[in-house]
Amino acid sequence: MVKTIRSVSHAGVALALAAAMLALGACGEGAGSPLPPEQTVAPLLLSPEDLVTVDLNGHRLSGNTPISTEGWMHLAMYRARPSIGAVVHAHPVTVTALGIVEQAPSLAITGEGAAFVGPIATVEWFIPGTEALATAVGKVASWSDSIILRHHGAVTAGVSLEEAFARMQSFEQVAQIYVKGQQLGLVREIPEADVRTMRGE
Repeated sequence: MVKTIRSVSHAGVALALAAAMLALGACGEGAGSPLPPEQTVAPLLLSPEDLVTVDLNGHRLSGNTPISTEGWMHLAMYRARPSIGAVVHAHPVTVTALGIVEQAPSLAITGEGAAFVGPIATVEWFIPGTEALATAVGKVASWSDSIILRHHGAVTAGVSLEEAFARMQSFEQVAQIYVKGQQLGLVREIPEADVRTMRGE
């Protein structure tokens, strides 16, 4: 039996969230990758016919749109943890900015940041769309739903497309709170024991 990626088959939800992702700095199909400009699609211009369904080996099951080279990163996350039902990749400004500083923070500064966004993983710089990036993301996806891609953006996972998108929104919001807090003084994180309790560890 071929296991398919469930999120891409939810056309209505996917298109609605694609439009909302513009506020997060999300890119269109293939943007930020080696695909030529004529193969990129802005989220607001997507239609159900533009969506592509693939199996976990990257083989096309339906759709005619060129498969984004970033798809390998998504597939690596699905393979890393069977409980992942959807993956969202975007370029939210504040989270991306945290990926260019020397040490990315844990963001365990609010209950939402500690329990819903974290634990956060940071993947070092790799050229977008490469196998090396996909491999690195797959390694940390086994334990993290929120990943900072250095000099690139972020990727989040969830049991559903709605949850993965909500996690990306929260990721950016908590990152903004962190930056604002730094401007006011020393940022204090929630005690580690409480963080583990909220995560059910």
